[in-house]
Amino acid sequence: TRWNALVGTGNSNSALTVTAWFKSTMDNSTSYIVNFGNDDMAFFVNNNGLLAFLATWSSGGSVYWRTIKPVVPVGQLVHVAVTYDYSSASNNAKLYLNGVEYTVLELSGPPAGSFSAVSGDSFMGEFDGNHSNQQLSNVGIWSKVLSSSEIKRIYDGGVSPTEALSLSEDLAAYYQFTSDDSGLGRDTSAQILDRSGNNRHSTAVSNVTISREDSATLVEAIVFPSASEIFGV
Repeated sequence: TRWNALVGTGNSNSALTVTAWFKSTMDNSTSYIVNFGNDDMAFFVNNNGLLAFLATWSSGGSVYWRTIKPVVPVGQLVHVAVTYDYSSASNNAKLYLNGVEYTVLELSGPPAGSFSAVSGDSFMGEFDGNHSNQQLSNVGIWSKVLSSSEIKRIYDGGVSPTEALSLSEDLAAYYQFTSDDSGLGRDTSAQILDRSGNNRHSTAVSNVTISREDSATLVEAIVFPSASEIFGV
């Protein structure tokens, strides 16, 4: 999916929230939750269990925020979230685990200039051959910064696509990874459906298994091409 169409252009909201249920099943491996474009923005867990987010600016290059200490255990299902307002270089990403905001370190910065254009394909579970065995479910992408109370509500309630949409009309995409035949139908190893109503379905899937627990085991990647349509900056 082209990311400009998802979260608007640099002249619109200029903001992002990603939420997901995540379980790493492999130690010492970086796990990409969502990677927008050619590492223009990426939400991931590094090989030390640090929750992290990366964004690229025209001056200063890639800026990287991460939790101070490892917070994501191997083999345990957790809820992760990131919010980022890129309308100003002075803003920091916020990282959440199980509904709680964690203090972050800013590395390789500070951001300067303007937020760089997002281009190229976007992925869940893999980027540029870097992939790991992990599980994902209920991945939501919003074109706004959700509040801490909204993120806590998503964590507490296991928010459905309908409930996610009620949180904000700025819900851009929602990937449930469900084996349920109701509504749009089940997700499969051939296609993951966008349940936000925006029809931003996956365009390529590689080595993905949909479990009965409504999660996806990602060995390689789900591809959402042409990230520039989501962000348009």
